Amino acid sequence: DRDWFYRQLPIQSYTDIVGEDEVYLYTFNLFGNVMESAQGLDEFIDFVMEETGSDKVNLLNVSLGGTIFTAYMDQFDASKKVNEIVSVVAVHDGTRILEDFYEREWNLSDEAIYKELFPYIMSIEGDSAALGYLINVLLRIIPRAELELLLTTAFDVIFENFLNNTSQFWAMLPSDAYPALADKYLADEEHAELRKSTDAFYHAQLNLEDNIREFMAKGGQFNTLCGYGL
Repeated sequence: DRDWFYRQLPIQSYTDIVGEDEVYLYTFNLFGNVMESAQGLDEFIDFVMEETGSDKVNLLNVSLGGTIFTAYMDQFDASKKVNEIVSVVAVHDGTRILEDFYEREWNLSDEAIYKELFPYIMSIEGDSAALGYLINVLLRIIPRAELELLLTTAFDVIFENFLNNTSQFWAMLPSDAYPALADKYLADEEHAELRKSTDAFYHAQLNLEDNIREFMAKGGQFNTLCGYGL
């Protein structure tokens, strides 16, 4: 577990200074409710303060942790429990990649399918990218029309079972794309309860800048490290 943690978050130089017993990891359900996960974060912060005897904590938001942070800031007064916040390539306001999936505007060019898609998937899952290239070799045996049908059908299953019915995935959409897509997919009675959660997160996205400014006005520190040139 320790090795896994450092592969995900290479912060050994930080733990060398503060000690590993001062570092806690909050995990959340990828298929869960983003607003409830943020409530869980608040409870976890209480646990950490009790365990360490500290009156405040520092938060390091990484990647999808940014969605939980966005929801947390809109439900709680972070200044009461948090001293400093550092966001690292955090998904505060969604990603265009997921928007393309909801809009069904994915790239099925040869370059995307054979050279980029599977090597990328394998690499982010922690497996060797070489395995992704091996899969590409096998894919070339499948006729192109059948391959496109296979990928599209697989996406339909993923969309209906996960993307369209999970609050956390909706939280990964950019705020400017959310209203139209929510009206398209979540307007029926079946998704009424889910819509309450996704609407709440949408408003948290819109309020995030003001929430951060209020946090800083009360003495908190906020920093962000972003990817660039990508």
